[in-house]
Amino acid sequence: MFTGKTILITGGGSGIGAALAQLLSTSNRVIICGRKEDNLKKVASASNNISYYVAEMAVIGEVDNLFNRIAGDKIKLDVIFNNAGV
Repeated sequence: MFTGKTILITGGGSGIGAALAQLLSTSNRVIICGRKEDNLKKVASASNNISYYVAEMAVIGEVDNLFNRIAGDKIKLDVIFNNAGV
């Protein structure tokens, strides 16, 4: 699968996205995003390799802000899983 990559998972606060984040965080850096910060915090607390950003993928301005924040934090993404239920 993936090893040593930086992976963004949209809709990572629950369900398939959360499970995927936990699975992939064993050998990768995982960034999750979603609408509900409480859910994102819970998923991120499962591994030191998971971090999160709050963003609503159905709002183009929030998508732009998300990628601007990622770029501002000097993060280079290798993989994006678009898992948000939009």
